[in-house]
Amino acid sequence: MKINALKKSRELGSERLFLGSENEIPQLSMRDRLGKERVKIFIDSTDIAKLQFFNENGKLVGEFPDDK
Repeated sequence: MKINALKKSRELGSERLFLGSENEIPQLSMRDRLGKERVKIFIDSTDIAKLQFFNENGKLVGEFPDDK
C-alpha cells in the first residue's frame, strides 16, 4: 500500500498536534481524532497573538482577540 493511501486510511494515525511555524508564522495547532484543525494559537504577521477555535467543518467559530 502506498504511503498516501496509508495516510488517507489513517492506518499511520493522524497528526493531532503541530508546534512549529508555517510561512514564518509560529503556531500551535490541535486537531480532532479525524485530523481536522480545532484550535490554533499563533502570532500573526503584525506580531499580534491570536487564539482561534474551529467547528467540525473547519469554520472559525471563535477568536481572541476578536477582530470584529
